[in-house]
Amino acid sequence: MYESFFRLEHPPFGLTPDPRFLLRARVHHEALAALLYGLGSDKGLMVVIGDVGTGKTTLCRALLEELPPGVEAALILNPYLSEVELLGAILDDLGVERQGDTQGELMAALGAHLLDAAAAGRQVVVLLDEAQHLSVEALEQIRVLSTLETPGRKLLQVILIGQSELVARLERPELRQLDQRIAIRCHLRPLTERETARYVEHRMRVAGLSGTLPFTRVALRRVWEASGGVPRLINLLCDRALATAYQARAEEVTPALVTAAARALRTRRPRAWTRPSALADAVTVAAGLLAVVLLSGATVQAWRHGWPLPVVSLFTGQAFPARAMPDLDAPGAGSAAAGLPRAPLAGTSAGSAPDDTNRP
Repeated sequence: MYESFFRLEHPPFGLTPDPRFLLRARVHHEALAALLYGLGSDKGLMVVIGDVGTGKTTLCRALLEELPPGVEAALILNPYLSEVELLGAILDDLGVERQGDTQGELMAALGAHLLDAAAAGRQVVVLLDEAQHLSVEALEQIRVLSTLETPGRKLLQVILIGQSELVARLERPELRQLDQRIAIRCHLRPLTERETARYVEHRMRVAGLSGTLPFTRVALRRVWEASGGVPRLINLLCDRALATAYQARAEEVTPALVTAAARALRTRRPRAWTRPSALADAVTVAAGLLAVVLLSGATVQAWRHGWPLPVVSLFTGQAFPARAMPDLDAPGAGSAAAGLPRAPLAGTSAGSAPDDTNRP
């Protein structure tokens, strides 16, 4: 929508894992280098851990493009598979014909293919995305696959890619054998403020930007603050901010546009709750005690003089007397008190005065 306005050839902040847009930030560069080293040295089992939206799948796509010749790769995106279904998915992605439907028959077909590949000097690698959702049985099957080896080399390389929950899953006692076989562990962290600015510019350059970056320096800092350095959130914020700038026909993305985009996407971090200070607590307690004392005094005065008790609001704590209470110590208080209506005597009506003619 805004590509032609900013003279771009492609959408710069799409959510699909396109390896062209992978910024070789330090954390991603180190992870990619470690995985390539592990494949080249037959480490067997590797793990990539990263929080949601940190670019794990994009890293996998980039790794597949940088695999050296003679490496066969299978990428499994569906983690909700049984042991048998997992073996079948690996065979299908490698283009190997199944020789039966049972677990033993599928293992035999995969083993035969791995031996043929090793004899021809080829490597086979399996990448399992969203591995934190794999069942314990499927992870145990992966451990069995990692044991397929000859005296001189591993027949199968396996890379598990998942969120931080995968770490807790691998620490379970029944998976300790699999955890001990992991030779390389990579952790993807969010981008720093400087890396976030480089990330935004890199994606816009890949999309065809040739002029000045439309984001101001303060706007880039606001992008980092609102996204926390998570690439997926950066994409959402920048895409929304560019669309808003296009609608306003503004050639510059300001911090206000980024803030508006963050509000629209609800990516603003909630403010941390701060406990009131000790002085504020003391003032609150003292005010409550004073209110109780004043209310108690008013209640006692009303009871002594027969006045209606005050009504207290349950919402504000404010006392509202049913009628005005005269001050007995003030001048003229006696006449004021005498003016209060009194209950009629027996044998008289409420509106007539007592008859004094019959008194002795």
